[in-house]
Amino acid sequence: HITIPLLREQILVSFVLIFAGGFGHLMGLFAIMTSGGPAGATELMGLYMQKLGFVGRQLGQASAVSVLMLIIVFSVLIYPAIRVARERLEY
Repeated sequence: HITIPLLREQILVSFVLIFAGGFGHLMGLFAIMTSGGPAGATELMGLYMQKLGFVGRQLGQASAVSVLMLIIVFSVLIYPAIRVARERLEY
C-alpha cells in the first residue's frame, strides 16, 4: 500500500519542475501577446532580461537581472522545498 506521506519527495520534485516550466510558458505567452504592453506594463523579468541582452546589447544589466531572478526563484521555490525534503517521517 502506497500512502501520500511516502510520496512526499516525489510530489515535491514534480511541483518544482512544473512550477519552473511554467515560467518559460508564461514568458512566451506574454512575449507573443503583448511584447511588454504599453510602457512595459506587462513585461516580465525574463522578457526584460531578453530585451536588455539581445535588443539593447546591455549584457551587464541583463546578467544582473538574471542573477536577481535566480535569487528570487531560489528563495521562493527551492529553499522551502529543501526544508520540506529534510523533514523525516516516522513510519
